[in-house]
Amino acid sequence: MSDVSTITEGESLNLYALYGGAGATIDHGVGAISSGTTVVVSPTATTTYTLTVTNGAGHTSTATFTVTVNSAPSTTAPSTTTTVPTTTTTVAPSSIAHFISGATSITQGETTYLWASFVGASATVDHGVGSISNATSIDISPSQTTTYTLTVTNGAGHTSTATRTITVNPPTPSTTVPQSTTTTSTIAPTTTTTTVPATTTTTTTTTLPPSNQVSISTQPSSVSVLLGSSHTFSVTASGSGTLSYQWVLDGVYIQDANTNSFVASEAGTYEVIVSSTLNGNRVSVTSNAVQLTINAGTITSHPTDLIVTSGQTKFLNVGFTSIGGMTASYQWLRDGAEISGATNQSYAVGTAGTYKVRITTARNGASMVQHSNTATVTVVQAATISSFSPSSATIYQGTSTTFTPVFSGGTGVIEPGGISVTSGQTISVSPSATTTYSLTVTNQAGTTTGFTSVVTVTTGTVTHSANNTTVSRRIGSASVTLANGKVVVFGKGDYDSNVTDLYDPVANLFTQVGNMNQSRGYVPGVLLNNGKVFVAGGLWHTGTQWSARATAELFDPVTNTWSYTGTMSTSRRSHFIVKLADGRVLIGGGLSAGSSALTSAEIYDPATETFTLTSTIPDGRYGTVASLLPNGNVIVFGGYGNNTTLKSALIYDVTSNSWSYLSSEMNSARSDAISVTLTDGRILVAGGLIGSTGVSTIEIFDPTTNTFQTAVGLPSFWHGRGGMTAHLLQNGKVAFFGGSDGLGNIANEIVVFDPTTNKFVTEANGMTVDRYNHSSVLLNDGRVFIIGGSNRNSTNADIYSP
Repeated sequence: MSDVSTITEGESLNLYALYGGAGATIDHGVGAISSGTTVVVSPTATTTYTLTVTNGAGHTSTATFTVTVNSAPSTTAPSTTTTVPTTTTTVAPSSIAHFISGATSITQGETTYLWASFVGASATVDHGVGSISNATSIDISPSQTTTYTLTVTNGAGHTSTATRTITVNPPTPSTTVPQSTTTTSTIAPTTTTTTVPATTTTTTTTTLPPSNQVSISTQPSSVSVLLGSSHTFSVTASGSGTLSYQWVLDGVYIQDANTNSFVASEAGTYEVIVSSTLNGNRVSVTSNAVQLTINAGTITSHPTDLIVTSGQTKFLNVGFTSIGGMTASYQWLRDGAEISGATNQSYAVGTAGTYKVRITTARNGASMVQHSNTATVTVVQAATISSFSPSSATIYQGTSTTFTPVFSGGTGVIEPGGISVTSGQTISVSPSATTTYSLTVTNQAGTTTGFTSVVTVTTGTVTHSANNTTVSRRIGSASVTLANGKVVVFGKGDYDSNVTDLYDPVANLFTQVGNMNQSRGYVPGVLLNNGKVFVAGGLWHTGTQWSARATAELFDPVTNTWSYTGTMSTSRRSHFIVKLADGRVLIGGGLSAGSSALTSAEIYDPATETFTLTSTIPDGRYGTVASLLPNGNVIVFGGYGNNTTLKSALIYDVTSNSWSYLSSEMNSARSDAISVTLTDGRILVAGGLIGSTGVSTIEIFDPTTNTFQTAVGLPSFWHGRGGMTAHLLQNGKVAFFGGSDGLGNIANEIVVFDPTTNKFVTEANGMTVDRYNHSSVLLNDGRVFIIGGSNRNSTNADIYSP
């Protein structure tokens, strides 16, 4: 920008600019400056001047030049002498970036320029050109073809050189004067004077040379090309003199780009400076600035910030569209460093950091690199649930229960209902049906932790009889539902009784009726086809001894009285009794009057009121339970015999009058259990005792295969249930009542088993008291009547409505 960079205060210097563009200005009050012209500045202090060039389309380029201003020398000699220490300075080696010319070929007599960009302390050009400043031009008019050498030194003896050859062509006469110009340079006219004798007239003739003009008639246009392709920018120009061209990319001259066209393959802003040189005078005009865009594929979506749960991963993704046969390769970076092996469009991240992806596209030997936006990955801990209590609950329809979740590390929601909840907050729910509630805790990363709790809604209710039975039915009583819907209650296990009560479920009242002919306890009874109730045997007390009876009686609901009906072949107590398909009754096993396990069985015929012995049972057993099979035969489960609790089951074949062991045994030994035939013909066996300890498991026997279902998948009671009762409800489910584990736990619960799901549900409303060794029957309206048992309230009945 200047030949010198240091002046003394009060001195001036020239700033010079050579550029391509629509206009240029210099700051610090200098103002506009034309290309190839100088302005005078007189700074009073060291100043950095900035040249700003614009192309008219908004694109700007800048360059700076610093002028150092030294103070004027003092006229007073210093009073002391100062010794300046010697300083050694290391300077950079010289180098040459560009050494170009306005044209490489001119006509003899024309002028062009040399322009250099270098690093060094000074530079000179030979052939009489002399010193040249960095980034400045110097005019030359060689008369013949000449190779110019630029020599740059760094001031420490290091030099660099470059050459530029200018071809000089012979002159050709000009016969055409331009008709239209955009830039005009007028040359001062010349005057010729001729002296003649005094008698002759003197004539002065003035000749005006043609003006120097240059114009661009066809401008380049912006264009987009595929990676690996190029585009030729060109202009059509005219001028008075010799035309020369200099293409510029992003404000920097392109070396050897000196024709009216240029093949471009690098993205950027292009323009061309067109100069006309006439008689040593040069004028220039700059084309429009145009853009070359390289289409190397498009990033259609960038990776976005993620929050990831510790120990898990999420995917960062980049969307990229490549065209024209381009290949694209990917490299993910974390915190600026390449991630080994992360070379796909997606990358699974589980580590905190900043991520981006470098996309390299290639086509026709050319390549281009693009970077996605940066995404931040944050790692958080998973949410934790300490508790969601209660884990289950049972309520009666129309009531409510509460949950109290305890959790951390996220936000909690209870479903159903979308109930937002904080840790430790108690929430009340009132489901109308059995519902599984789930607590979901979600952390910042969207990872969820869950917990569930089941609220069972039951419909069963328990009411009480309006009055009490005539005597205590504490243990060992029996009940049978009559055809008229009433219930006859009889017997008593402790100090046997012959007192009989009749319960009317409509009036909800007990009424005493006729007594049995003999007192009995632990005596089972069945309803005969003729509407009478049959009982046989039973326990009775003689002084301090327990004994068994052989007699049988019938209760007549018409007269509400008992009458004898034959005598069994032997005395029995704790025996089984089951009505056969033809209306007869099978009685077997049990304990004799002498407390021996019996192997005999007999059939009572109501038509003849007689007993007939069957074949002998393979082993003696008591405390057994029997059920009628769909084929009319009878199965007997478990019991106690041979000083052990039995797992085996026996089949009595009614047709052949024979007993045989079932090849399949129960999963658990049990005596004093219960059996219920399900709606599909299978038989459920539950509870009972092993010795004196209650059994908590259930069995299901399949008569089509004569096998017992494995215990896997079947529920168990929370404690053993010896001495309980059970009934098949009208909805196909089985209701269990009471029972003891023999260790002090006696249930007042009502537990319902669903054979379609193999699940237990404990009713919200239990019996009024805990009971075992009680009696219960299914009423004709589907309700269940429960009486006696345990040691408390043995005279009042509970009525369960499912």
